[in-house]
Amino acid sequence: MPFEDYTPQDFVENEFFCQWVLHPTEDTSAFWEMFLSLHPEKYQDILKAKALILAIKETPAIVPDEVQIEQMWQNVITRTIAKSEKEDFQSDSISRSLWRTYLGWVAASLVIVVGGIWLYNKPILFHPNTITYQHLIEYQPEKLSETRNISSDSLQISLPDGSSVILTKGSRLSYPPSFGNIRKVYLEGEGFFEVKRDTARPFVVYAGQIITKVVGTSFWVKAHDEKSDIEVDVRTGCVAVAVAHFVNEPLSEIKPQFLLSANQRASYSQLDKRLERSLVNNPLPVIRPKIVSEIVYMDKPVVELFEELEKTYNVDLVFDAETLKNCRINTSFSNETFFERLEIICRVLNTNYQIVETQIIVKSKECS
Repeated sequence: MPFEDYTPQDFVENEFFCQWVLHPTEDTSAFWEMFLSLHPEKYQDILKAKALILAIKETPAIVPDEVQIEQMWQNVITRTIAKSEKEDFQSDSISRSLWRTYLGWVAASLVIVVGGIWLYNKPILFHPNTITYQHLIEYQPEKLSETRNISSDSLQISLPDGSSVILTKGSRLSYPPSFGNIRKVYLEGEGFFEVKRDTARPFVVYAGQIITKVVGTSFWVKAHDEKSDIEVDVRTGCVAVAVAHFVNEPLSEIKPQFLLSANQRASYSQLDKRLERSLVNNPLPVIRPKIVSEIVYMDKPVVELFEELEKTYNVDLVFDAETLKNCRINTSFSNETFFERLEIICRVLNTNYQIVETQIIVKSKECS
């Protein structure tokens, strides 16, 4: 449910709102200031919710004074009338013991919310298992535009800042009509992003629990459903990848777990709750290769060839240069992929390699 449809009690039960009232930060204050500027009609509801939260915090086991009771109980009456449709319901017919019971219930609810336990089946606020695309877009302070690719082909869209996204079949992306200090977009499915460089305004992609933050680069993000792994593949540049713990968690409080460069991947298992880093399946050249049909190497030092591959594909090849110093190779490359080229070299050297996260470890053997 969007915040603009919230009642005071809904705000009290919302963990993100409670955090702002009890422990405000620059990010949360900016969020709610923006929300109120867009929805000034919610000002009184937010004031009432704040008053109730603070009253519970200060005196959770004591009945508030008459003024507080009148202010807060009127909201309860309004909700009760709406639900029961009893027009003759009067506040003076309700005993103070009932009010104590209600206040205790609200206080207990608030403790549960702050503690991170579920209430009313609303885990989307802070439980990592349930952050979905729909949850992300519903809990934003401004209206978002959504583009969905319903065709059988890829769809390219332009964003307000000049960045572009290619959406695969069945994917969708939500974003605001114009970006603020942080360029935020929300993805379900697969999208290839080419981000216009703007060092003053980071570009952030939300996909399930995964947050990808960049300045200017190109990369894939894949987030299909709640069971599939979420993947971030970097094509060019550098991106920071983090895991969110609840919807609208302030970016300043989220610590990036990995900093990825070209041809690296972050993969998040939604079942195991584990984020891992690796190489992409098919590393592509980061340095534009010379336009030739075939590259021929005659008596090429293997160490130099490995170093050339490292620079061309931005990969980390681990090998013993001293052991391989006398190794030379005669070979040629044309349209082979990175791993095909590596396998050709290893076959000539009668050795093999092992991939450990983003490193490729070549078992070095001396050459006679």
